[in-house]
Amino acid sequence: MDKLEKQILSLIKKHKKLTTYEIAKKLGVSWQTAQLRLYKLFGNGKVKTIEEEKGALKKVYWVIR
Repeated sequence: MDKLEKQILSLIKKHKKLTTYEIAKKLGVSWQTAQLRLYKLFGNGKVKTIEEEKGALKKVYWVIR
């Protein structure tokens, strides 16, 4: 796990409902970079997703396992 992945985990710990875009913006990386790292963390079992539905709106959040 590299520095960026540790920073992502730290952000998710503090702010449970951050979107991929918000994580990218806070860390100064592109959305694609943040998304790839999140997928990697997901594949390694470090994070999971939680879906929240409010009417027609559906949000997916990352949380630490």
